Amino acid sequence: MILFLADLHGVSNTWVLPHLKKLGYKYNALESYFWLKDQKDPEKKIKEIGAHKVFLDSGAYTAFNKGLEIDVHEYSKFVVKYGHLFDVVASLDVKGNPEKSWENQKIMESYGLNPLPAYHVGEELKWFHKYLDNYEYFGIGTAVEPYHSAKLRGEFEQLFQIAPDHKFHGYGMTDTRWCLWFPWYTVDSLSWCLSGAYGSIKFWDKTLGKTIIAVVSVLNKPRKRYSVNHILNWNSKKERKEFLERLEKLDLNFKRVSKENYARCVVNLIYYLDFGDWINDRNVKFKSSEESFF
Repeated sequence: MILFLADLHGVSNTWVLPHLKKLGYKYNALESYFWLKDQKDPEKKIKEIGAHKVFLDSGAYTAFNKGLEIDVHEYSKFVVKYGHLFDVVASLDVKGNPEKSWENQKIMESYGLNPLPAYHVGEELKWFHKYLDNYEYFGIGTAVEPYHSAKLRGEFEQLFQIAPDHKFHGYGMTDTRWCLWFPWYTVDSLSWCLSGAYGSIKFWDKTLGKTIIAVVSVLNKPRKRYSVNHILNWNSKKERKEFLERLEKLDLNFKRVSKENYARCVVNLIYYLDFGDWINDRNVKFKSSEESFF
């Protein structure tokens, strides 16, 4: 599984990415055309991120939320000019409109491009089969279902049962459960940034295969309520000691991560990088929920 971390440009001019490299980490980035198109020098911006591999997304979802649209021809021209910067280029998909997504795919191909198509759970299965018949690698995103619903897992299981060995990109699929249940070829996520903004940090315990989460700062206006299992058990001296030792290995300390969002970004980025290494060592194979009971 190849992990792409979204929107690293937000920390590209800080100490965050150099610190990752200092600790010996390599990382892959996902950036969007919606952001890059307004930059004076997109190539310079990509190089500043210093990623091993770069995935270009259209940014259609962000544009939609802002009441804007992305022109498929302008997007295609951008990729023609800057395509050498990217290892993967996503097509301009339209959630809820598979016909338009297919049309955009063909328009981009008419420019001599090889964009990554996307099928959205909730669309008719005929579109999934159409992509299977025509592309060795394409994305899967969600269209209507709640992210963690049992129904959504069933939808994914149906797709992987049809093509268990196909190459799929999972949009926003870095939840550990989704990565353990399904053998994604590539995934991306912005969660590294969101966790820190909410005042929490995460470590991946490679020995136990589980997440250790702690709330390390108090927000004046939290946008999310934390449940009990989001708080590290500070009553345990052993857990506290382990927690502080983990920070020390990253050249950080509790005071810094409690006050500085960039420090939390470092910890959370490393969480996903460590998890990515761990999941690759497991060589995940698809197994339906029915099979897992036997």
